Amino acid sequence: MNIVHRVVPSLVLALLTVAPAMAQSRLVARADSLRGIRVIRVIVEDMPGLEDRIPPGALQSSIELELRKAGIRIATSEDSVLYPILMLRSSIVDVEQPEAFVYNLDLRFLKVLDMPMVDRDEPEAIRANTWDASTTGIVGSARVSGTLRETVDDLVNDFMHDYQTVNSK
Repeated sequence: MNIVHRVVPSLVLALLTVAPAMAQSRLVARADSLRGIRVIRVIVEDMPGLEDRIPPGALQSSIELELRKAGIRIATSEDSVLYPILMLRSSIVDVEQPEAFVYNLDLRFLKVLDMPMVDRDEPEAIRANTWDASTTGIVGSARVSGTLRETVDDLVNDFMHDYQTVNSK
């Protein structure tokens, strides 16, 4: 048995054990940071090695569509840098034997906050992560595209649920 067959299952088990514990520790108040947000910029990081399975821009278009359905305007890169950002980050490892991918997908909402500074009278504007959801898993090579798309949809649904909870009329 080679090192990959011994290490990868242990690594995946460790990641799957830690991720739920981290999710349970999140503050319920994270949804409050979404109150009153009407414009969001969407950034989806590249997924190197998967361009032939998930076309660049496909996930970004899907996320933007869901935001538009909720009446949220999508900011472009030319718009103000002060608009909040919904960012999809990914870490994907191709495990050649067996043919599989280990993945972590992380959806984060970042917005500009005024941070009081000890040595100044004026607060400093910083971009802070105020909402996040992530998931970790392993998927066979044949199902990677569908699984990653479904997982991103689930993360976006979590975001939309929290957004609609604090912005319902």
